[in-house]
Amino acid sequence: MLKQPKLLALFFWAALLLLFWWYGQSRDLNPVTLVARATDIIADKPYGVLLFFAVYALRQILLFPVTLLIVAAGFIFGPVLGLFYGFIATLGTAVLGYLLARYFLSGLTFKGSSEKWRQRLQHKSFETVLISRLLFLPGDLVNGAAGALAINLRSFTLATAIGGFPGLLASVLFGASFEGDLAAARPQIDSRLLLSSAMLMLVSLLLSAYLRRHKQAD
Repeated sequence: MLKQPKLLALFFWAALLLLFWWYGQSRDLNPVTLVARATDIIADKPYGVLLFFAVYALRQILLFPVTLLIVAAGFIFGPVLGLFYGFIATLGTAVLGYLLARYFLSGLTFKGSSEKWRQRLQHKSFETVLISRLLFLPGDLVNGAAGALAINLRSFTLATAIGGFPGLLASVLFGASFEGDLAAARPQIDSRLLLSSAMLMLVSLLLSAYLRRHKQAD
């Protein structure tokens, strides 16, 4: 049972989340449009990197799709810096999500089919988190479950860094392949970076399919 301060904090978080998504819907601002507008602001500011990390931190609270922000990192900063900043931001917010869940959701019970996954996550933390990342399971779900079960933070962080890297690299290269205005109807595209991104994503999906079959066999 959650204590009153935690319940109050969760209530305000839920209210903030609903307000954010309601405002976006009322203004016809979908996630892609919001990211396109954010890139225009970040790219034009000398302190754009700090704004990028601030937006990333808010993403964790507002449950904003992380892939769009990774693509934006490649578009704004290019393939090298985009990968560097995207890696730090993604790993940092994953740890933040873990810590928040560990504080607010400790003692969370798992029922039904999720019970087997809970046992794997507790007894084979590194392997389970790694496979979850490679299988492209929802990142916030993995962060929350790992934190709620208070698995080893070092294992969680290392598995997240390794397992999330292929998808991160593919998304950054995809974003870096766009040139000009991201919100434009027909932005210019660097075909080499786009092809590299597609090949990496294909390899990641094939690996994900293999691991999924292997997991089902177990």
